[in-house]
Amino acid sequence: MQHWQAMLVKLVLLLSIVSADAGKKGRHRKHSDIQLVSDDEFRSSLGITNLDAPTFFDATQHLDVILAYIHQQRNVARNHVLVDAFGGAGHLQHAFTSVGYLASGFDASHGLHENILTRRGFFHALDLILALMVGGLLFGGPPCSLFVYLSYAVHLRSRQNRYGNTSNFLVRAANMIVQNWIVLLVICHVRGCYDITEQPSTTAMFEYPLFALRRICVGSQQVQTYMKAWAHELLKRTLLDGCFLLLSKFTRFYNLATQEFTTTKVTVTKAVGFSSPPKFGKTKVLKGKVYYKNNYDKKTKKTKVTGFPDLGLTAIYTPEFCRYVLTVFEECIATVDLPNVTDVRISDYIRDFNNIGLHCVLNESSIMHLACNFNLQAFLKGELVQTRIGQFFDRAQSDMDTPHATFDPYMDVGTAVGAQSA
Repeated sequence: MQHWQAMLVKLVLLLSIVSADAGKKGRHRKHSDIQLVSDDEFRSSLGITNLDAPTFFDATQHLDVILAYIHQQRNVARNHVLVDAFGGAGHLQHAFTSVGYLASGFDASHGLHENILTRRGFFHALDLILALMVGGLLFGGPPCSLFVYLSYAVHLRSRQNRYGNTSNFLVRAANMIVQNWIVLLVICHVRGCYDITEQPSTTAMFEYPLFALRRICVGSQQVQTYMKAWAHELLKRTLLDGCFLLLSKFTRFYNLATQEFTTTKVTVTKAVGFSSPPKFGKTKVLKGKVYYKNNYDKKTKKTKVTGFPDLGLTAIYTPEFCRYVLTVFEECIATVDLPNVTDVRISDYIRDFNNIGLHCVLNESSIMHLACNFNLQAFLKGELVQTRIGQFFDRAQSDMDTPHATFDPYMDVGTAVGAQSA
């Protein structure tokens, strides 16, 4: 009997050691561990020692230079039909090029020259947009990880503070990506191109002040859809926002009873044998992949969400969705009159920037004079530490797939604890 007791003790000790090792390896890390580091750690990893050094290119502060460059490039060939922004895998770009269209894309994962937080990266994106034909499409999903409610404990965005916790380096980076993206959207709109911005349904990005103003000024549409309607592994409730005349074609509703997608909203009654939506405490596991887990603390009455590495892969667009974007785009250019853009002047850009509260330092004539002597390469050499910004953002998808809930960009903001503050 003593022999079996000794063996049992050894077995327990062995299991405890294995569990400790697995914990150290971080197989199941918290969402915050996956995407967030402290300011000092991040800057140190990039070799940035001067904490006060300017680290981002802010396009809103260089509108005169940007417009001077646009004037220089006024005769560039406009023969591309798509720019796939933040595309990563480039599935959307491939869907267009595979049928003979000229398409391009950019994503920070491809290098600093495609990171719009750098001067070089922003002007690279600008070059691609300047090559878009009238009626061309700019499609992009800016990084959402610091705008969704899962990471609220880090970004601290609310209706009273839509900029969030700007003392956090990564929150400032996320804000700057959105600001630079909006500048590109304005330029795209003035040039008679369409645009679509994709975000998970729990995002607060569309409530960012500059984004909200831009949406009001151009009268952009917004529709809700589900990526699972195009063979995504998760339901992935998604918002598409932009100036695209056939955007409503993407609208999808999910019938919980029949588990089918419809283009019109229907009132659902609970069917016999219908299983309820997952309760708190359940883990989202599908096809061997672990995405997230909801933990409800009865004492504090708060929900803690733990995300896992597989969650980041859900940001990739499926080939089926990309082909549908192509189909709708072709229908648009075949059946809808293209925007009436014949002669775009610098004053047109200035007007649209002014409408959303962005003011150029120079007027139209001064900008045209600046264009005569503007040297882009010299301007890019003044980047300083901007070139040392790495591929910092994590494309972790944070859509909790709650199709039964009413959309609110700040839903559960008082109860959801997505991570510990960096």
